[in-house]
Amino acid sequence: MADEGGLKYWGLRELSFFERCEGETITVHLMTGETLAGELLGVDKYNVTVRPAGAASTLLVPKHAIA
Repeated sequence: MADEGGLKYWGLRELSFFERCEGETITVHLMTGETLAGELLGVDKYNVTVRPAGAASTLLVPKHAIA
């Protein structure tokens, strides 16, 4: 079992990583084997928002669908 001191910091590394990547072009590999490339617009607890390259619309990708 993790010590109590480590529990309050869980998820901070992931959060800071996604903050640095916002606005950057990323490649997302989906569980279906498809690849999605585009600009990372935002991340929340359950979803990743991506604007595919050359598209005007945005996609809401559930994190559980990412390989």
